[in-house]
Amino acid sequence: MSSLLEEIMSEESDRTSVVLVAYNASATVVSALDSMVSQTRIPDEIVIVDDCSSDETFELASRWSEKSSGTSIRLIRNQINLGAAASRNVGVQACSGDYVIFCDSDDLMYQDRVAKQVEALQESDVSYVSSIKVYPNHYETTHINSEYTGSLSFDRALKKFLLGEESDSSIFVPSCTLGVRRREFLEIGGFDSSLVRLEDVDFALRAARSDFKFDFDGQVLVRRTATSANYKSREIEALAQASLLDRYQAFLNPSEYREISAWFRVRKAYFSGNRLSLIPTLMRYLLVSRSPRNRFRAALKRLDHDRKIRRNVNS
Repeated sequence: MSSLLEEIMSEESDRTSVVLVAYNASATVVSALDSMVSQTRIPDEIVIVDDCSSDETFELASRWSEKSSGTSIRLIRNQINLGAAASRNVGVQACSGDYVIFCDSDDLMYQDRVAKQVEALQESDVSYVSSIKVYPNHYETTHINSEYTGSLSFDRALKKFLLGEESDSSIFVPSCTLGVRRREFLEIGGFDSSLVRLEDVDFALRAARSDFKFDFDGQVLVRRTATSANYKSREIEALAQASLLDRYQAFLNPSEYREISAWFRVRKAYFSGNRLSLIPTLMRYLLVSRSPRNRFRAALKRLDHDRKIRRNVNS
């Protein structure tokens, strides 16, 4: 990426590209694309990366591109399935914009998103907007950011994203709410394609460690749809969290590492369906917790959230 990065650094503008990665998204991809051209500020470019879909996703995106006008469209088809992280990197490398905004093929962008993130990126390196997430059973959650602009200490990012520490502020970093300066994205190597899940958390941690300037917006500007793809299962996410924890173990003190490792064992017991092991596992977690009462409340809240996702519950 070094020659590409040097080229970008020599010329900078406010040209904006939206990157959409799609895999077997024939039911939603057209709606996602329609939301991009319904913006109060139309993106200068839309880059669509089809990750070797086996359904009609590529054909639908191609027909949509032929009918679209007013913005540049680039359509790329991976010859093999690379995964979301690698495909987003492919999209960024194909972009011509200085600012890059990501959108998933099963999500919708509200009409002010591009304008708001371009404004934020004129003063910051990375920008995150708030979102609402809808699950297949119609259970909904909102991820509302506390308004914040500035550096995000690496220590704070670790405690928030890995340890799940509660604070007086909320920040969320899903990739489909991310806007970033392309130069800075390439500078830290983009998304880690070795990660099947949580590549967005890893990217935010590396951005914090690189002392990037963050902007968190409290306005809901993305409607996210949770799909039931195998790689998105809660079990795989729990395994990905454990992998991420091992990656950043050197930056955690022993008590922090023991606590979060114990929490992952709680989630593993829950997802395994073995309720007999869940209670003792939860008790062991509380024993190593630095704040047992707060952790117990947070654990019950998180497990209730997981329960609502897994069942037909909407409350």
